[in-house]
Amino acid sequence: MGRIFVLVVFLCCPFILLAQTIVVKGKISNEVTGEPIAYASVGIVGKEYGTVADGEGKFSFSVPSAGLRASDSVIISSLGFERFALRVSGLDSKSLDVKLKPSSIELSEVAVRPVKLKSKVLGKNDREYFTHAVFFSRNDKLDDKLGGEIGNIINLNGACFLNDFNFYVTFNEFESVKLRLNIYAVRDDLPAESLLQDNIIIEVKKGQKKWIQQDLREYNIHVDHLEKVGVTLQWIESKVTTEESKFFGFSTAISATKRGIRRDKSESSWIKDNAYHSMFFNADCYKPATQKL
Repeated sequence: MGRIFVLVVFLCCPFILLAQTIVVKGKISNEVTGEPIAYASVGIVGKEYGTVADGEGKFSFSVPSAGLRASDSVIISSLGFERFALRVSGLDSKSLDVKLKPSSIELSEVAVRPVKLKSKVLGKNDREYFTHAVFFSRNDKLDDKLGGEIGNIINLNGACFLNDFNFYVTFNEFESVKLRLNIYAVRDDLPAESLLQDNIIIEVKKGQKKWIQQDLREYNIHVDHLEKVGVTLQWIESKVTTEESKFFGFSTAISATKRGIRRDKSESSWIKDNAYHSMFFNADCYKPATQKL
């Protein structure tokens, strides 16, 4: 009877039971060139576990086994490459050697700017003095925030070329912070597929507590046929002066319309909140055939 009982437990509970913690580690490289892929995202679908690879494509993170199912998937992704998926049941103690295949998706044609353009500000272009969104606190470990994203849902009015992106840093105790700018299409009022073809990395240096601007004109980002976009900043790398100097935050306002968005890791679920962060685009917009500005 004892043997039958044990067998039933394992059949009915498809969880990872053999270890309290699973360490997922490895290196990510280009399948064609063999070169490492810097800052690729790594996450478990629907879970708040994951990380971002470093500048040499190496990554490591720990996952408590309680609650994980053998069918859960680890996803590794980077712009310009096909997504790599691996079942949790396929993990072992060995380091993963992940080779991402360059995406075969054809690049979209370069959009030509119409003669008649109207300059517009898309998003929140003023700062708050008393409300802030804390991205990193002194109690957080350096690896805790890797892959986390904070941003806004921004309304569009017409088709637009995005010229630059701006955000206001209110707290910054780091030696340096690298953030990835992400721009998404919006489905069901939440971010969906990425609208970018290149990684856009923004570095915030020591002591910078001000408006930070990233020029986007070289990327020729043309947004058309969308009513909204999601824009986020994703934590991908940081350096500290001391273990205590780990405070970083953005200016934000309280919003009843829940325009703020966030998620803890690249494959975790999106959360909408009552925030509206000081983030905006300067854009040149025009009227498509069926719209009025």
